Amino acid sequence: MVNHVLARIPQDFDGFTVHLHRIVGLGDTVLVEGRYTATGKATGLALDAQVANVLDFAAGKVVRWQEYVDPTRFRTVLGV
Repeated sequence: MVNHVLARIPQDFDGFTVHLHRIVGLGDTVLVEGRYTATGKATGLALDAQVANVLDFAAGKVVRWQEYVDPTRFRTVLGV
């Protein structure tokens, strides 16, 4: 995941910022709501995307991460 997603952020975006709105703990599961903002390097277009993540933990490590975000906006901002 790090190589395919997180490592690409500085290559594809300027000023990528995560704005956290709410974090809810449910035992071994954490729900996170927020927004991503940035500017696409290839297009100069602004990204402002609502995001929700569900993370499951076991033995203090993330064992599952599911992200819900509109992929169409990302493709537009990236020029894909």
